[in-house]
Amino acid sequence: MVSRLVLLFFFLSLFFSNILANENKIIVKIDNQIITSYELKNKILTNIILLNEELNQNNINKNKKLALDSLINSRIKRKEFEKYNIDINKTNILSQLLAVSENNINALKKKFEVNNLSYEMFEEDIKIEVTWKQFIFQMYNNKVKINEKEIDKQIDKIKKNRLDIEEFRISEILISFNDETDKKNKISFINKKINENGFDDTALRYSESSSAYEKGDLGWLNAASLSDQISKIISSLNVGDISPPIENMNDVLFLKLIDKRSSKAQNINYDTLRENLINKKKNELFNLYSGSYLSKLRNNSLIEYK
Repeated sequence: MVSRLVLLFFFLSLFFSNILANENKIIVKIDNQIITSYELKNKILTNIILLNEELNQNNINKNKKLALDSLINSRIKRKEFEKYNIDINKTNILSQLLAVSENNINALKKKFEVNNLSYEMFEEDIKIEVTWKQFIFQMYNNKVKINEKEIDKQIDKIKKNRLDIEEFRISEILISFNDETDKKNKISFINKKINENGFDDTALRYSESSSAYEKGDLGWLNAASLSDQISKIISSLNVGDISPPIENMNDVLFLKLIDKRSSKAQNINYDTLRENLINKKKNELFNLYSGSYLSKLRNNSLIEYK
């Protein structure tokens, strides 16, 4: 433990040599909000420590842009949803903290304490992300319209032809990007994290989809609930394979095939099938609205790097 703390101090002195003397130095202004060098340092080291990465200059450098973008987005999200009367769901916040801590929040707090990091800042990040998802749901719930007649046509076709249904158990990682450079960097970063820490852990830490709470696990989905593009990609994978990045407007999707099976037509619960189809379409729309709304807010914000 002593050697780890010595190493921590060594790299901090390298990367934050101009910061340690003044931990409240402002490095970014977003309209009337600020981000300090201390907050950036805490965010970078939190990412590295929680993912059990080696603490070295290379990992610090690679985490810097992602950490700063995350802090900027958090400021923008919080400023926006604070304009509205959001009844924050503390149960969802607790669920996320339990997921991240593997059901041991006290051990997670101890990890922050040992590494001299701010657990309070980490918890605030979790609150912002959970509340933002809740905010997007309230904003767009009445606008999310699913063509249920089309859903029913799909189900009727399956019933009529008594087709067996191929089902896939899939996990996802969803990330948004601002421009081509940001997209390239984030795809590279996510691929690196998957290789180093596995798909589940990367989904939990970095995915912007609500499925991040479940480590990206979407459960069992039938082929009929997937778009033609996704169905074709998933069908080409072997169990355990991860898809190449799938681009869709301002976000990128990574998929992992956990398992697959075929269900006989006579064993299909069509009510459950219909509900799953509707929920899948809704989640796709909410993710689209979230990315688009944040992108608009970011473009309309005055972001000054100091």
